[in-house]
Amino acid sequence: MNTSPARWALLAAPAAAALLAATVLLRPPAVAPLKPEKYIAHGAGTVGGRPCTSSLEALNESYRNRFRFIELDFNWTTDNELALVHDWERVSWLFNGTAKEYSLADFMKLKMAGGLTQLSLERLAAWLAAHPDAYIVTDIKAGNVEGLRMIAQRHPGLIRQILPQIYQLQEYAAVQALGYRQIILTLYACSSTDDEIIAFCKRHKLLAVTMPSQRATATGLAAQLSALGLFVYTHTVNTEAEAQALEARNVSGFYTDDLKPH
Repeated sequence: MNTSPARWALLAAPAAAALLAATVLLRPPAVAPLKPEKYIAHGAGTVGGRPCTSSLEALNESYRNRFRFIELDFNWTTDNELALVHDWERVSWLFNGTAKEYSLADFMKLKMAGGLTQLSLERLAAWLAAHPDAYIVTDIKAGNVEGLRMIAQRHPGLIRQILPQIYQLQEYAAVQALGYRQIILTLYACSSTDDEIIAFCKRHKLLAVTMPSQRATATGLAAQLSALGLFVYTHTVNTEAEAQALEARNVSGFYTDDLKPH
């Protein structure tokens, strides 16, 4: 038998080629960068004439209306769980309860007006699993990083469908360390100046920057961010005329109760 090095090289070459081919076939396909949608359904969108309910029915209605970016409100319960509710004051008129904080179990027992269904983190996770092309923009009213950590730990497979909003520049590193890559900087509670925001955006990758409509029109911030190649959202915009006026001021997308993708 020929055992020369040249002979072994010839024998090994086909095996190496086969191994390389198998490696290429097993390599996961590249994921295309996520592109911001023009419209984001604010508070899950309007359902039955009720805006900003963060309810299951609003989620379904917005999805039927071709929204794929849907913002939801999160608040902490008395037992340190996340409930999907804008604030506890609205329990007195959107639910059959009094305006106070609830445990998650008690929150889930409340009846919503109009036959709507409130959401827990577990219900939201089930909905996202059934709608893999939908993305949730988080609005966690307090303890933002802690809330995003809870989502990441309990439902790591859904991280790609979560578009976390951060409220202060210093939250970025902690949120990115949790595995979130499509981060939105929202400015409605941000204490940073325009110059600080511009400098930050030059150094960090963001999916988008969101600001109140008044800030977009009162300063040149939207134009500066747009010049950096950033997608700029404003909130909350509910007429085509307002949207067109803001587009002329370098705004690219809108959080909305009433407008629909087209």
